[in-house]
Amino acid sequence: MSRSETRADRQGGVYGPERYGLGPYHERLRSRQRSDEELLENVREALFYDTWVDSEAIEAEVQDGVVLLRGELPSYEEIRYATDDAWDVDGVRGVRSELTLRRGGSRR
Repeated sequence: MSRSETRADRQGGVYGPERYGLGPYHERLRSRQRSDEELLENVREALFYDTWVDSEAIEAEVQDGVVLLRGELPSYEEIRYATDDAWDVDGVRGVRSELTLRRGGSRR
């Protein structure tokens, strides 16, 4: 490597904003995609172990790697925590939250 060679030269001329997006090895992500059943199990487990979330009040579904959450929770914070839990599961491609605020905002 000569002193005049830049990082862009070493990376095949792609550096900076042009490097964002799918790289040349993106196909391996499709081959490692987890099944919806496995994702659903992991999402339910993540919700269960989050002691700040009433997991029994949440219905979860997964289709094509996208999680759908439905139910009523007592606070906006709890809705946010549940949504974050779903996003934190490895392999989730998206989260659609249909969680609503329980009237009165009280816990069960």
